[in-house]
Amino acid sequence: DNFTDPGAAGQGLVAGDRLVLVYDKRQAARIKWSSNLQGDYLNFSASKGGGYKTLTSGNLFTPAAVKLWQNPQSTDTIVVLCMGLDGYGSAYYMSPNTSVNAQNQTVTIMGFEETTATPGTVSPYGCEVLNNALYHPLDNNLMKSTAANYNINHAMMADDIQNLWHQISAESKRKIVSSQMDSTLYYLVRSPLAWSTDEDSNGTQVWLCDTALSGAWSCWDVPGTALRKLEINGLLYMAITSGPSIFVFDPEQDHDDVWEGGAWVQEGIPWEIVTNTQGANRAHDAWANLRQVSVTFGNFTGECVYGIRGKDVNGQIVEKS
Repeated sequence: DNFTDPGAAGQGLVAGDRLVLVYDKRQAARIKWSSNLQGDYLNFSASKGGGYKTLTSGNLFTPAAVKLWQNPQSTDTIVVLCMGLDGYGSAYYMSPNTSVNAQNQTVTIMGFEETTATPGTVSPYGCEVLNNALYHPLDNNLMKSTAANYNINHAMMADDIQNLWHQISAESKRKIVSSQMDSTLYYLVRSPLAWSTDEDSNGTQVWLCDTALSGAWSCWDVPGTALRKLEINGLLYMAITSGPSIFVFDPEQDHDDVWEGGAWVQEGIPWEIVTNTQGANRAHDAWANLRQVSVTFGNFTGECVYGIRGKDVNGQIVEKS
């Protein structure tokens, strides 16, 4: 092996003066790290303190994402999530600078600690660390993992939209683009065909998870390829790149700049909110005798259509607005 070859990694992290690479297309089960010596930060040779580890436990694990996070001892270290779900995907905690005392010298190496209590991920690019919690996408949900001492706790963040999240995961789980700002997670995804409402969005949507509101979700029909935080006039905004342009999400604006062929025009931003009317047992799709619908608006300008949409006891679609 030529350890100076960085490989075809798909995901990486800089931590502790080292470059850690995972999701290698040619060595899928391998984690590689570079030297932490000044001037050799891109040297993967074992003689300079670099090296690699091949994950295996019966079947080869595929390390897909590496993030700076706490280990079970609540100290800052890096975690490697493997491609898979629940007990089929392990997490590996790595200490960037672990010392081993040899007979005549002290050698700095990468230390490993394995845990099978942390589920893996299905997207190498959708993992985020926010407020000491690790958020990683699964096939049917978004998982929040927290660690305190040797207690690892997991919570599901997409229970309210689990059926829609499952469609997103099936559509583009390897292509999820993520970012974060102000306790909010942003996910740029390929939208399910049944859920896309705007033909101009080019099949992409931005999903927001407000972690400060116990996981309240929003969905925007927006065309784009990447999410970035952008500072404008001393204020920080979340921005999205779309074609040759960069657009910002400004919470104080209620109009969009829309190109009409020869000039920019201001148009109101259309929005839609959907909520479930459930039976007394809180079961989804439970039949209910609906007698009244009341809507209250605040800080609202423009026009709106509201009503009910569902199925009657015979399975026929009912929509009154």
